[in-house]
Amino acid sequence: MACFDRFIAMPSFVPVPNILIAVDFFISMLLYFLGNLLFTTFFMVIAIWGMTTTTGDRIRLAREKAGLTMSELAHRINVSKQLVWSWENGKIKDPRPEYVIAIRDALNVSIDWLILGKGEMSEEDNPYRVMTPHQKAVLDLYEGLPDSIKKEFFQSLQDKKQFFDMIMQEMLEKNKRLK
Repeated sequence: MACFDRFIAMPSFVPVPNILIAVDFFISMLLYFLGNLLFTTFFMVIAIWGMTTTTGDRIRLAREKAGLTMSELAHRINVSKQLVWSWENGKIKDPRPEYVIAIRDALNVSIDWLILGKGEMSEEDNPYRVMTPHQKAVLDLYEGLPDSIKKEFFQSLQDKKQFFDMIMQEMLEKNKRLK
């Protein structure tokens, strides 16, 4: 009974040194960040192994792999950011066929992988991979030219590109000298 009496008589609050509070906070934050990192890594590994369950998951994975934001993808396929968000978050389960084609072109993925989750993600033989609508239009215009004009046009573009590169190099050198 004497031991029990002493236990009851002890103060219910024992002051904790500030260093212990700081260490506890640091450990808690470290575990939080490690947990998030592990969760994100786990999600990416599952996605890469083809275990993503929805079309929206695959759109998000391909968009992130391409390094695009939702807004950038939306701009490339001429839809709203809200529509991209709806696909990725499962609010709209399956994009309409014309959007599937646009997503395929913008993200360079195969339709089988995008819709069914089967096969490889990448579609290397797609001539319009990761192109904006403007880039596609320029390529289509070029392809519509006669071969004789294509050669002249291509040479003209190369000359302009060389000239532009030379001007940029001169500007960089002048900028270095000014510093």
